[in-house]
Amino acid sequence: QLSRQTEGMDVVASVDMLEGLKGVPLKLLAYEHFLLRYPHRARRTVLLLRGIIPDARPDDYRSCRAEVINLVRRINSAVPGAVQFEEANKLNLRERIALWSVASVLLATSARDGLN
Repeated sequence: QLSRQTEGMDVVASVDMLEGLKGVPLKLLAYEHFLLRYPHRARRTVLLLRGIIPDARPDDYRSCRAEVINLVRRINSAVPGAVQFEEANKLNLRERIALWSVASVLLATSARDGLN
């Protein structure tokens, strides 16, 4: 199904925990900058962003989620369909492989990680 939805598109895929330290808003700002800097790519590039709902720190999650949703709306208002954002409690291996198999680029970033 994903391959039909993204046919002919350059797909950027990302799976991130919706936590402040993961830097998802920074990723969206960087993607927005890319779209503005390379407008000829904007119509054929889509970011498939999957946000994983964390088990802990609900206030941090709500804050991060609100910022992500605002940025997704802003980007999509400038470039309709540029970001497809979905939330999930988890993304199993089959779902991740389906996402990665349609991607031209896997965007694996984190502002901070490894604090455990």
